[in-house]
Amino acid sequence: MPDLYPLSDEVKANMLRKLALFWDGQWFLKTVDEFGLEAAVRLNARVRTAFGRIEMRTLLRALGKRRADDLADAIRLIATYGEVLMGGVLRADFQMTAPTQAEALIHRCAAYAGAKLARLERVDQACVACETL
Repeated sequence: MPDLYPLSDEVKANMLRKLALFWDGQWFLKTVDEFGLEAAVRLNARVRTAFGRIEMRTLLRALGKRRADDLADAIRLIATYGEVLMGGVLRADFQMTAPTQAEALIHRCAAYAGAKLARLERVDQACVACETL
């Protein structure tokens, strides 16, 4: 077995983040090619919702939690997840607007930027993840 190239944990995490985004983007673009933009948006929304549940269960298990304690804790969980998955390519602020309501303010999003680069007829399709948060 050859010696492996040394990579720091930070470089590994950044590679995995990028590859996850690229995989998702390529899946979406190929779905657009096969079925059209509107069908791809609908499918992506369904997949995003299902996978979002998996992501949150995985994060909760990693933290030894069964569920969020309250809305403030749910915001903390989402912010933590965003940092783990996206690192610096997602910049968001979360604000509680009422005891049972919060708002996410997205300042930078790699999915949205990628949709613009793909020159699709609509770029809001990338926002499905935040819309179903």
